[in-house]
Amino acid sequence: MVARWTDECRNSTTGVATNICGAALGCVNKFGSYQCLCPPGYGYRLAQKACFANPCLTNLNACASKNNTQCVPFANMTGFTCNCIAGARLRAGGNGSCNVNPCSRNPCTRNNTVCAANADFSAFTCPCRLGSRNISNACVMNPCYSIYNDTGPCRTKPNRACVPSANYSSYTCPCIAGAKNVSNVCLLNPCNSTLACADVPNSVCQPNADYKNYTCACRPGFRAFGNRCRSDPCVPLSNATAPPCATKANTFCNATADWSNFTCPCQPFALLSAGSCKLNPCNSTRNNCTALPNTVW
Repeated sequence: MVARWTDECRNSTTGVATNICGAALGCVNKFGSYQCLCPPGYGYRLAQKACFANPCLTNLNACASKNNTQCVPFANMTGFTCNCIAGARLRAGGNGSCNVNPCSRNPCTRNNTVCAANADFSAFTCPCRLGSRNISNACVMNPCYSIYNDTGPCRTKPNRACVPSANYSSYTCPCIAGAKNVSNVCLLNPCNSTLACADVPNSVCQPNADYKNYTCACRPGFRAFGNRCRSDPCVPLSNATAPPCATKANTFCNATADWSNFTCPCQPFALLSAGSCKLNPCNSTRNNCTALPNTVW
């Protein structure tokens, strides 16, 4: 369905102007609506169908009692408000007056300070600017400070950090954490790489003294065999694991030379018989031969 254009400003039959705007200067038809025209400085009131003067123009002192404000009329000119001028804020607990930002006058003249106004612009302070600190009632810039977070004056020295003195009068460039000073050059610990010793399980990375290389040492309880670290197969990896050979009576665990496997031979004074290890009965602490004269056990 096509919307029908209705001209509220004219009679649809005769085309004669209607009195829909009353005493207004004229009527302008709009799609789905209309607008009643008033002279400059006037606003239209629908209830009275007439134009009324801007109260801010008829009363130039409308907001005179409220500092730093400007008069803003309602759309229908029935009244006005006193809004804060640009850059001002409403004064807390006041009569509607506004405060201009005190920092706009640049009141902080001490070196390395900035102006910080409070919420309603009624006061200000002059704290030290970012990168400086109050030392003996003066704001002193951190010699290491840089807006680019690039370690400041130490940025030309690889793997060094800038550390200011307590009073910010000087700085040093020590090696960063994980680096070592070798011949006045800060070298990163080669073991900091996640790839170091990754190909040698159960090992730990140990950097060389000059930090130029590293070795992969086996962890405690492991032994190196070629490029692999093996654990003693006779030692359980956890307390929850039973020792090897525990289920075979009168045996002990014997690791192979390369720790790749183990066997369970009979304990001393035990003999293998019918697939199991049996203790020599003469090794018993009980003397079985005491009842027989002229015998030994």
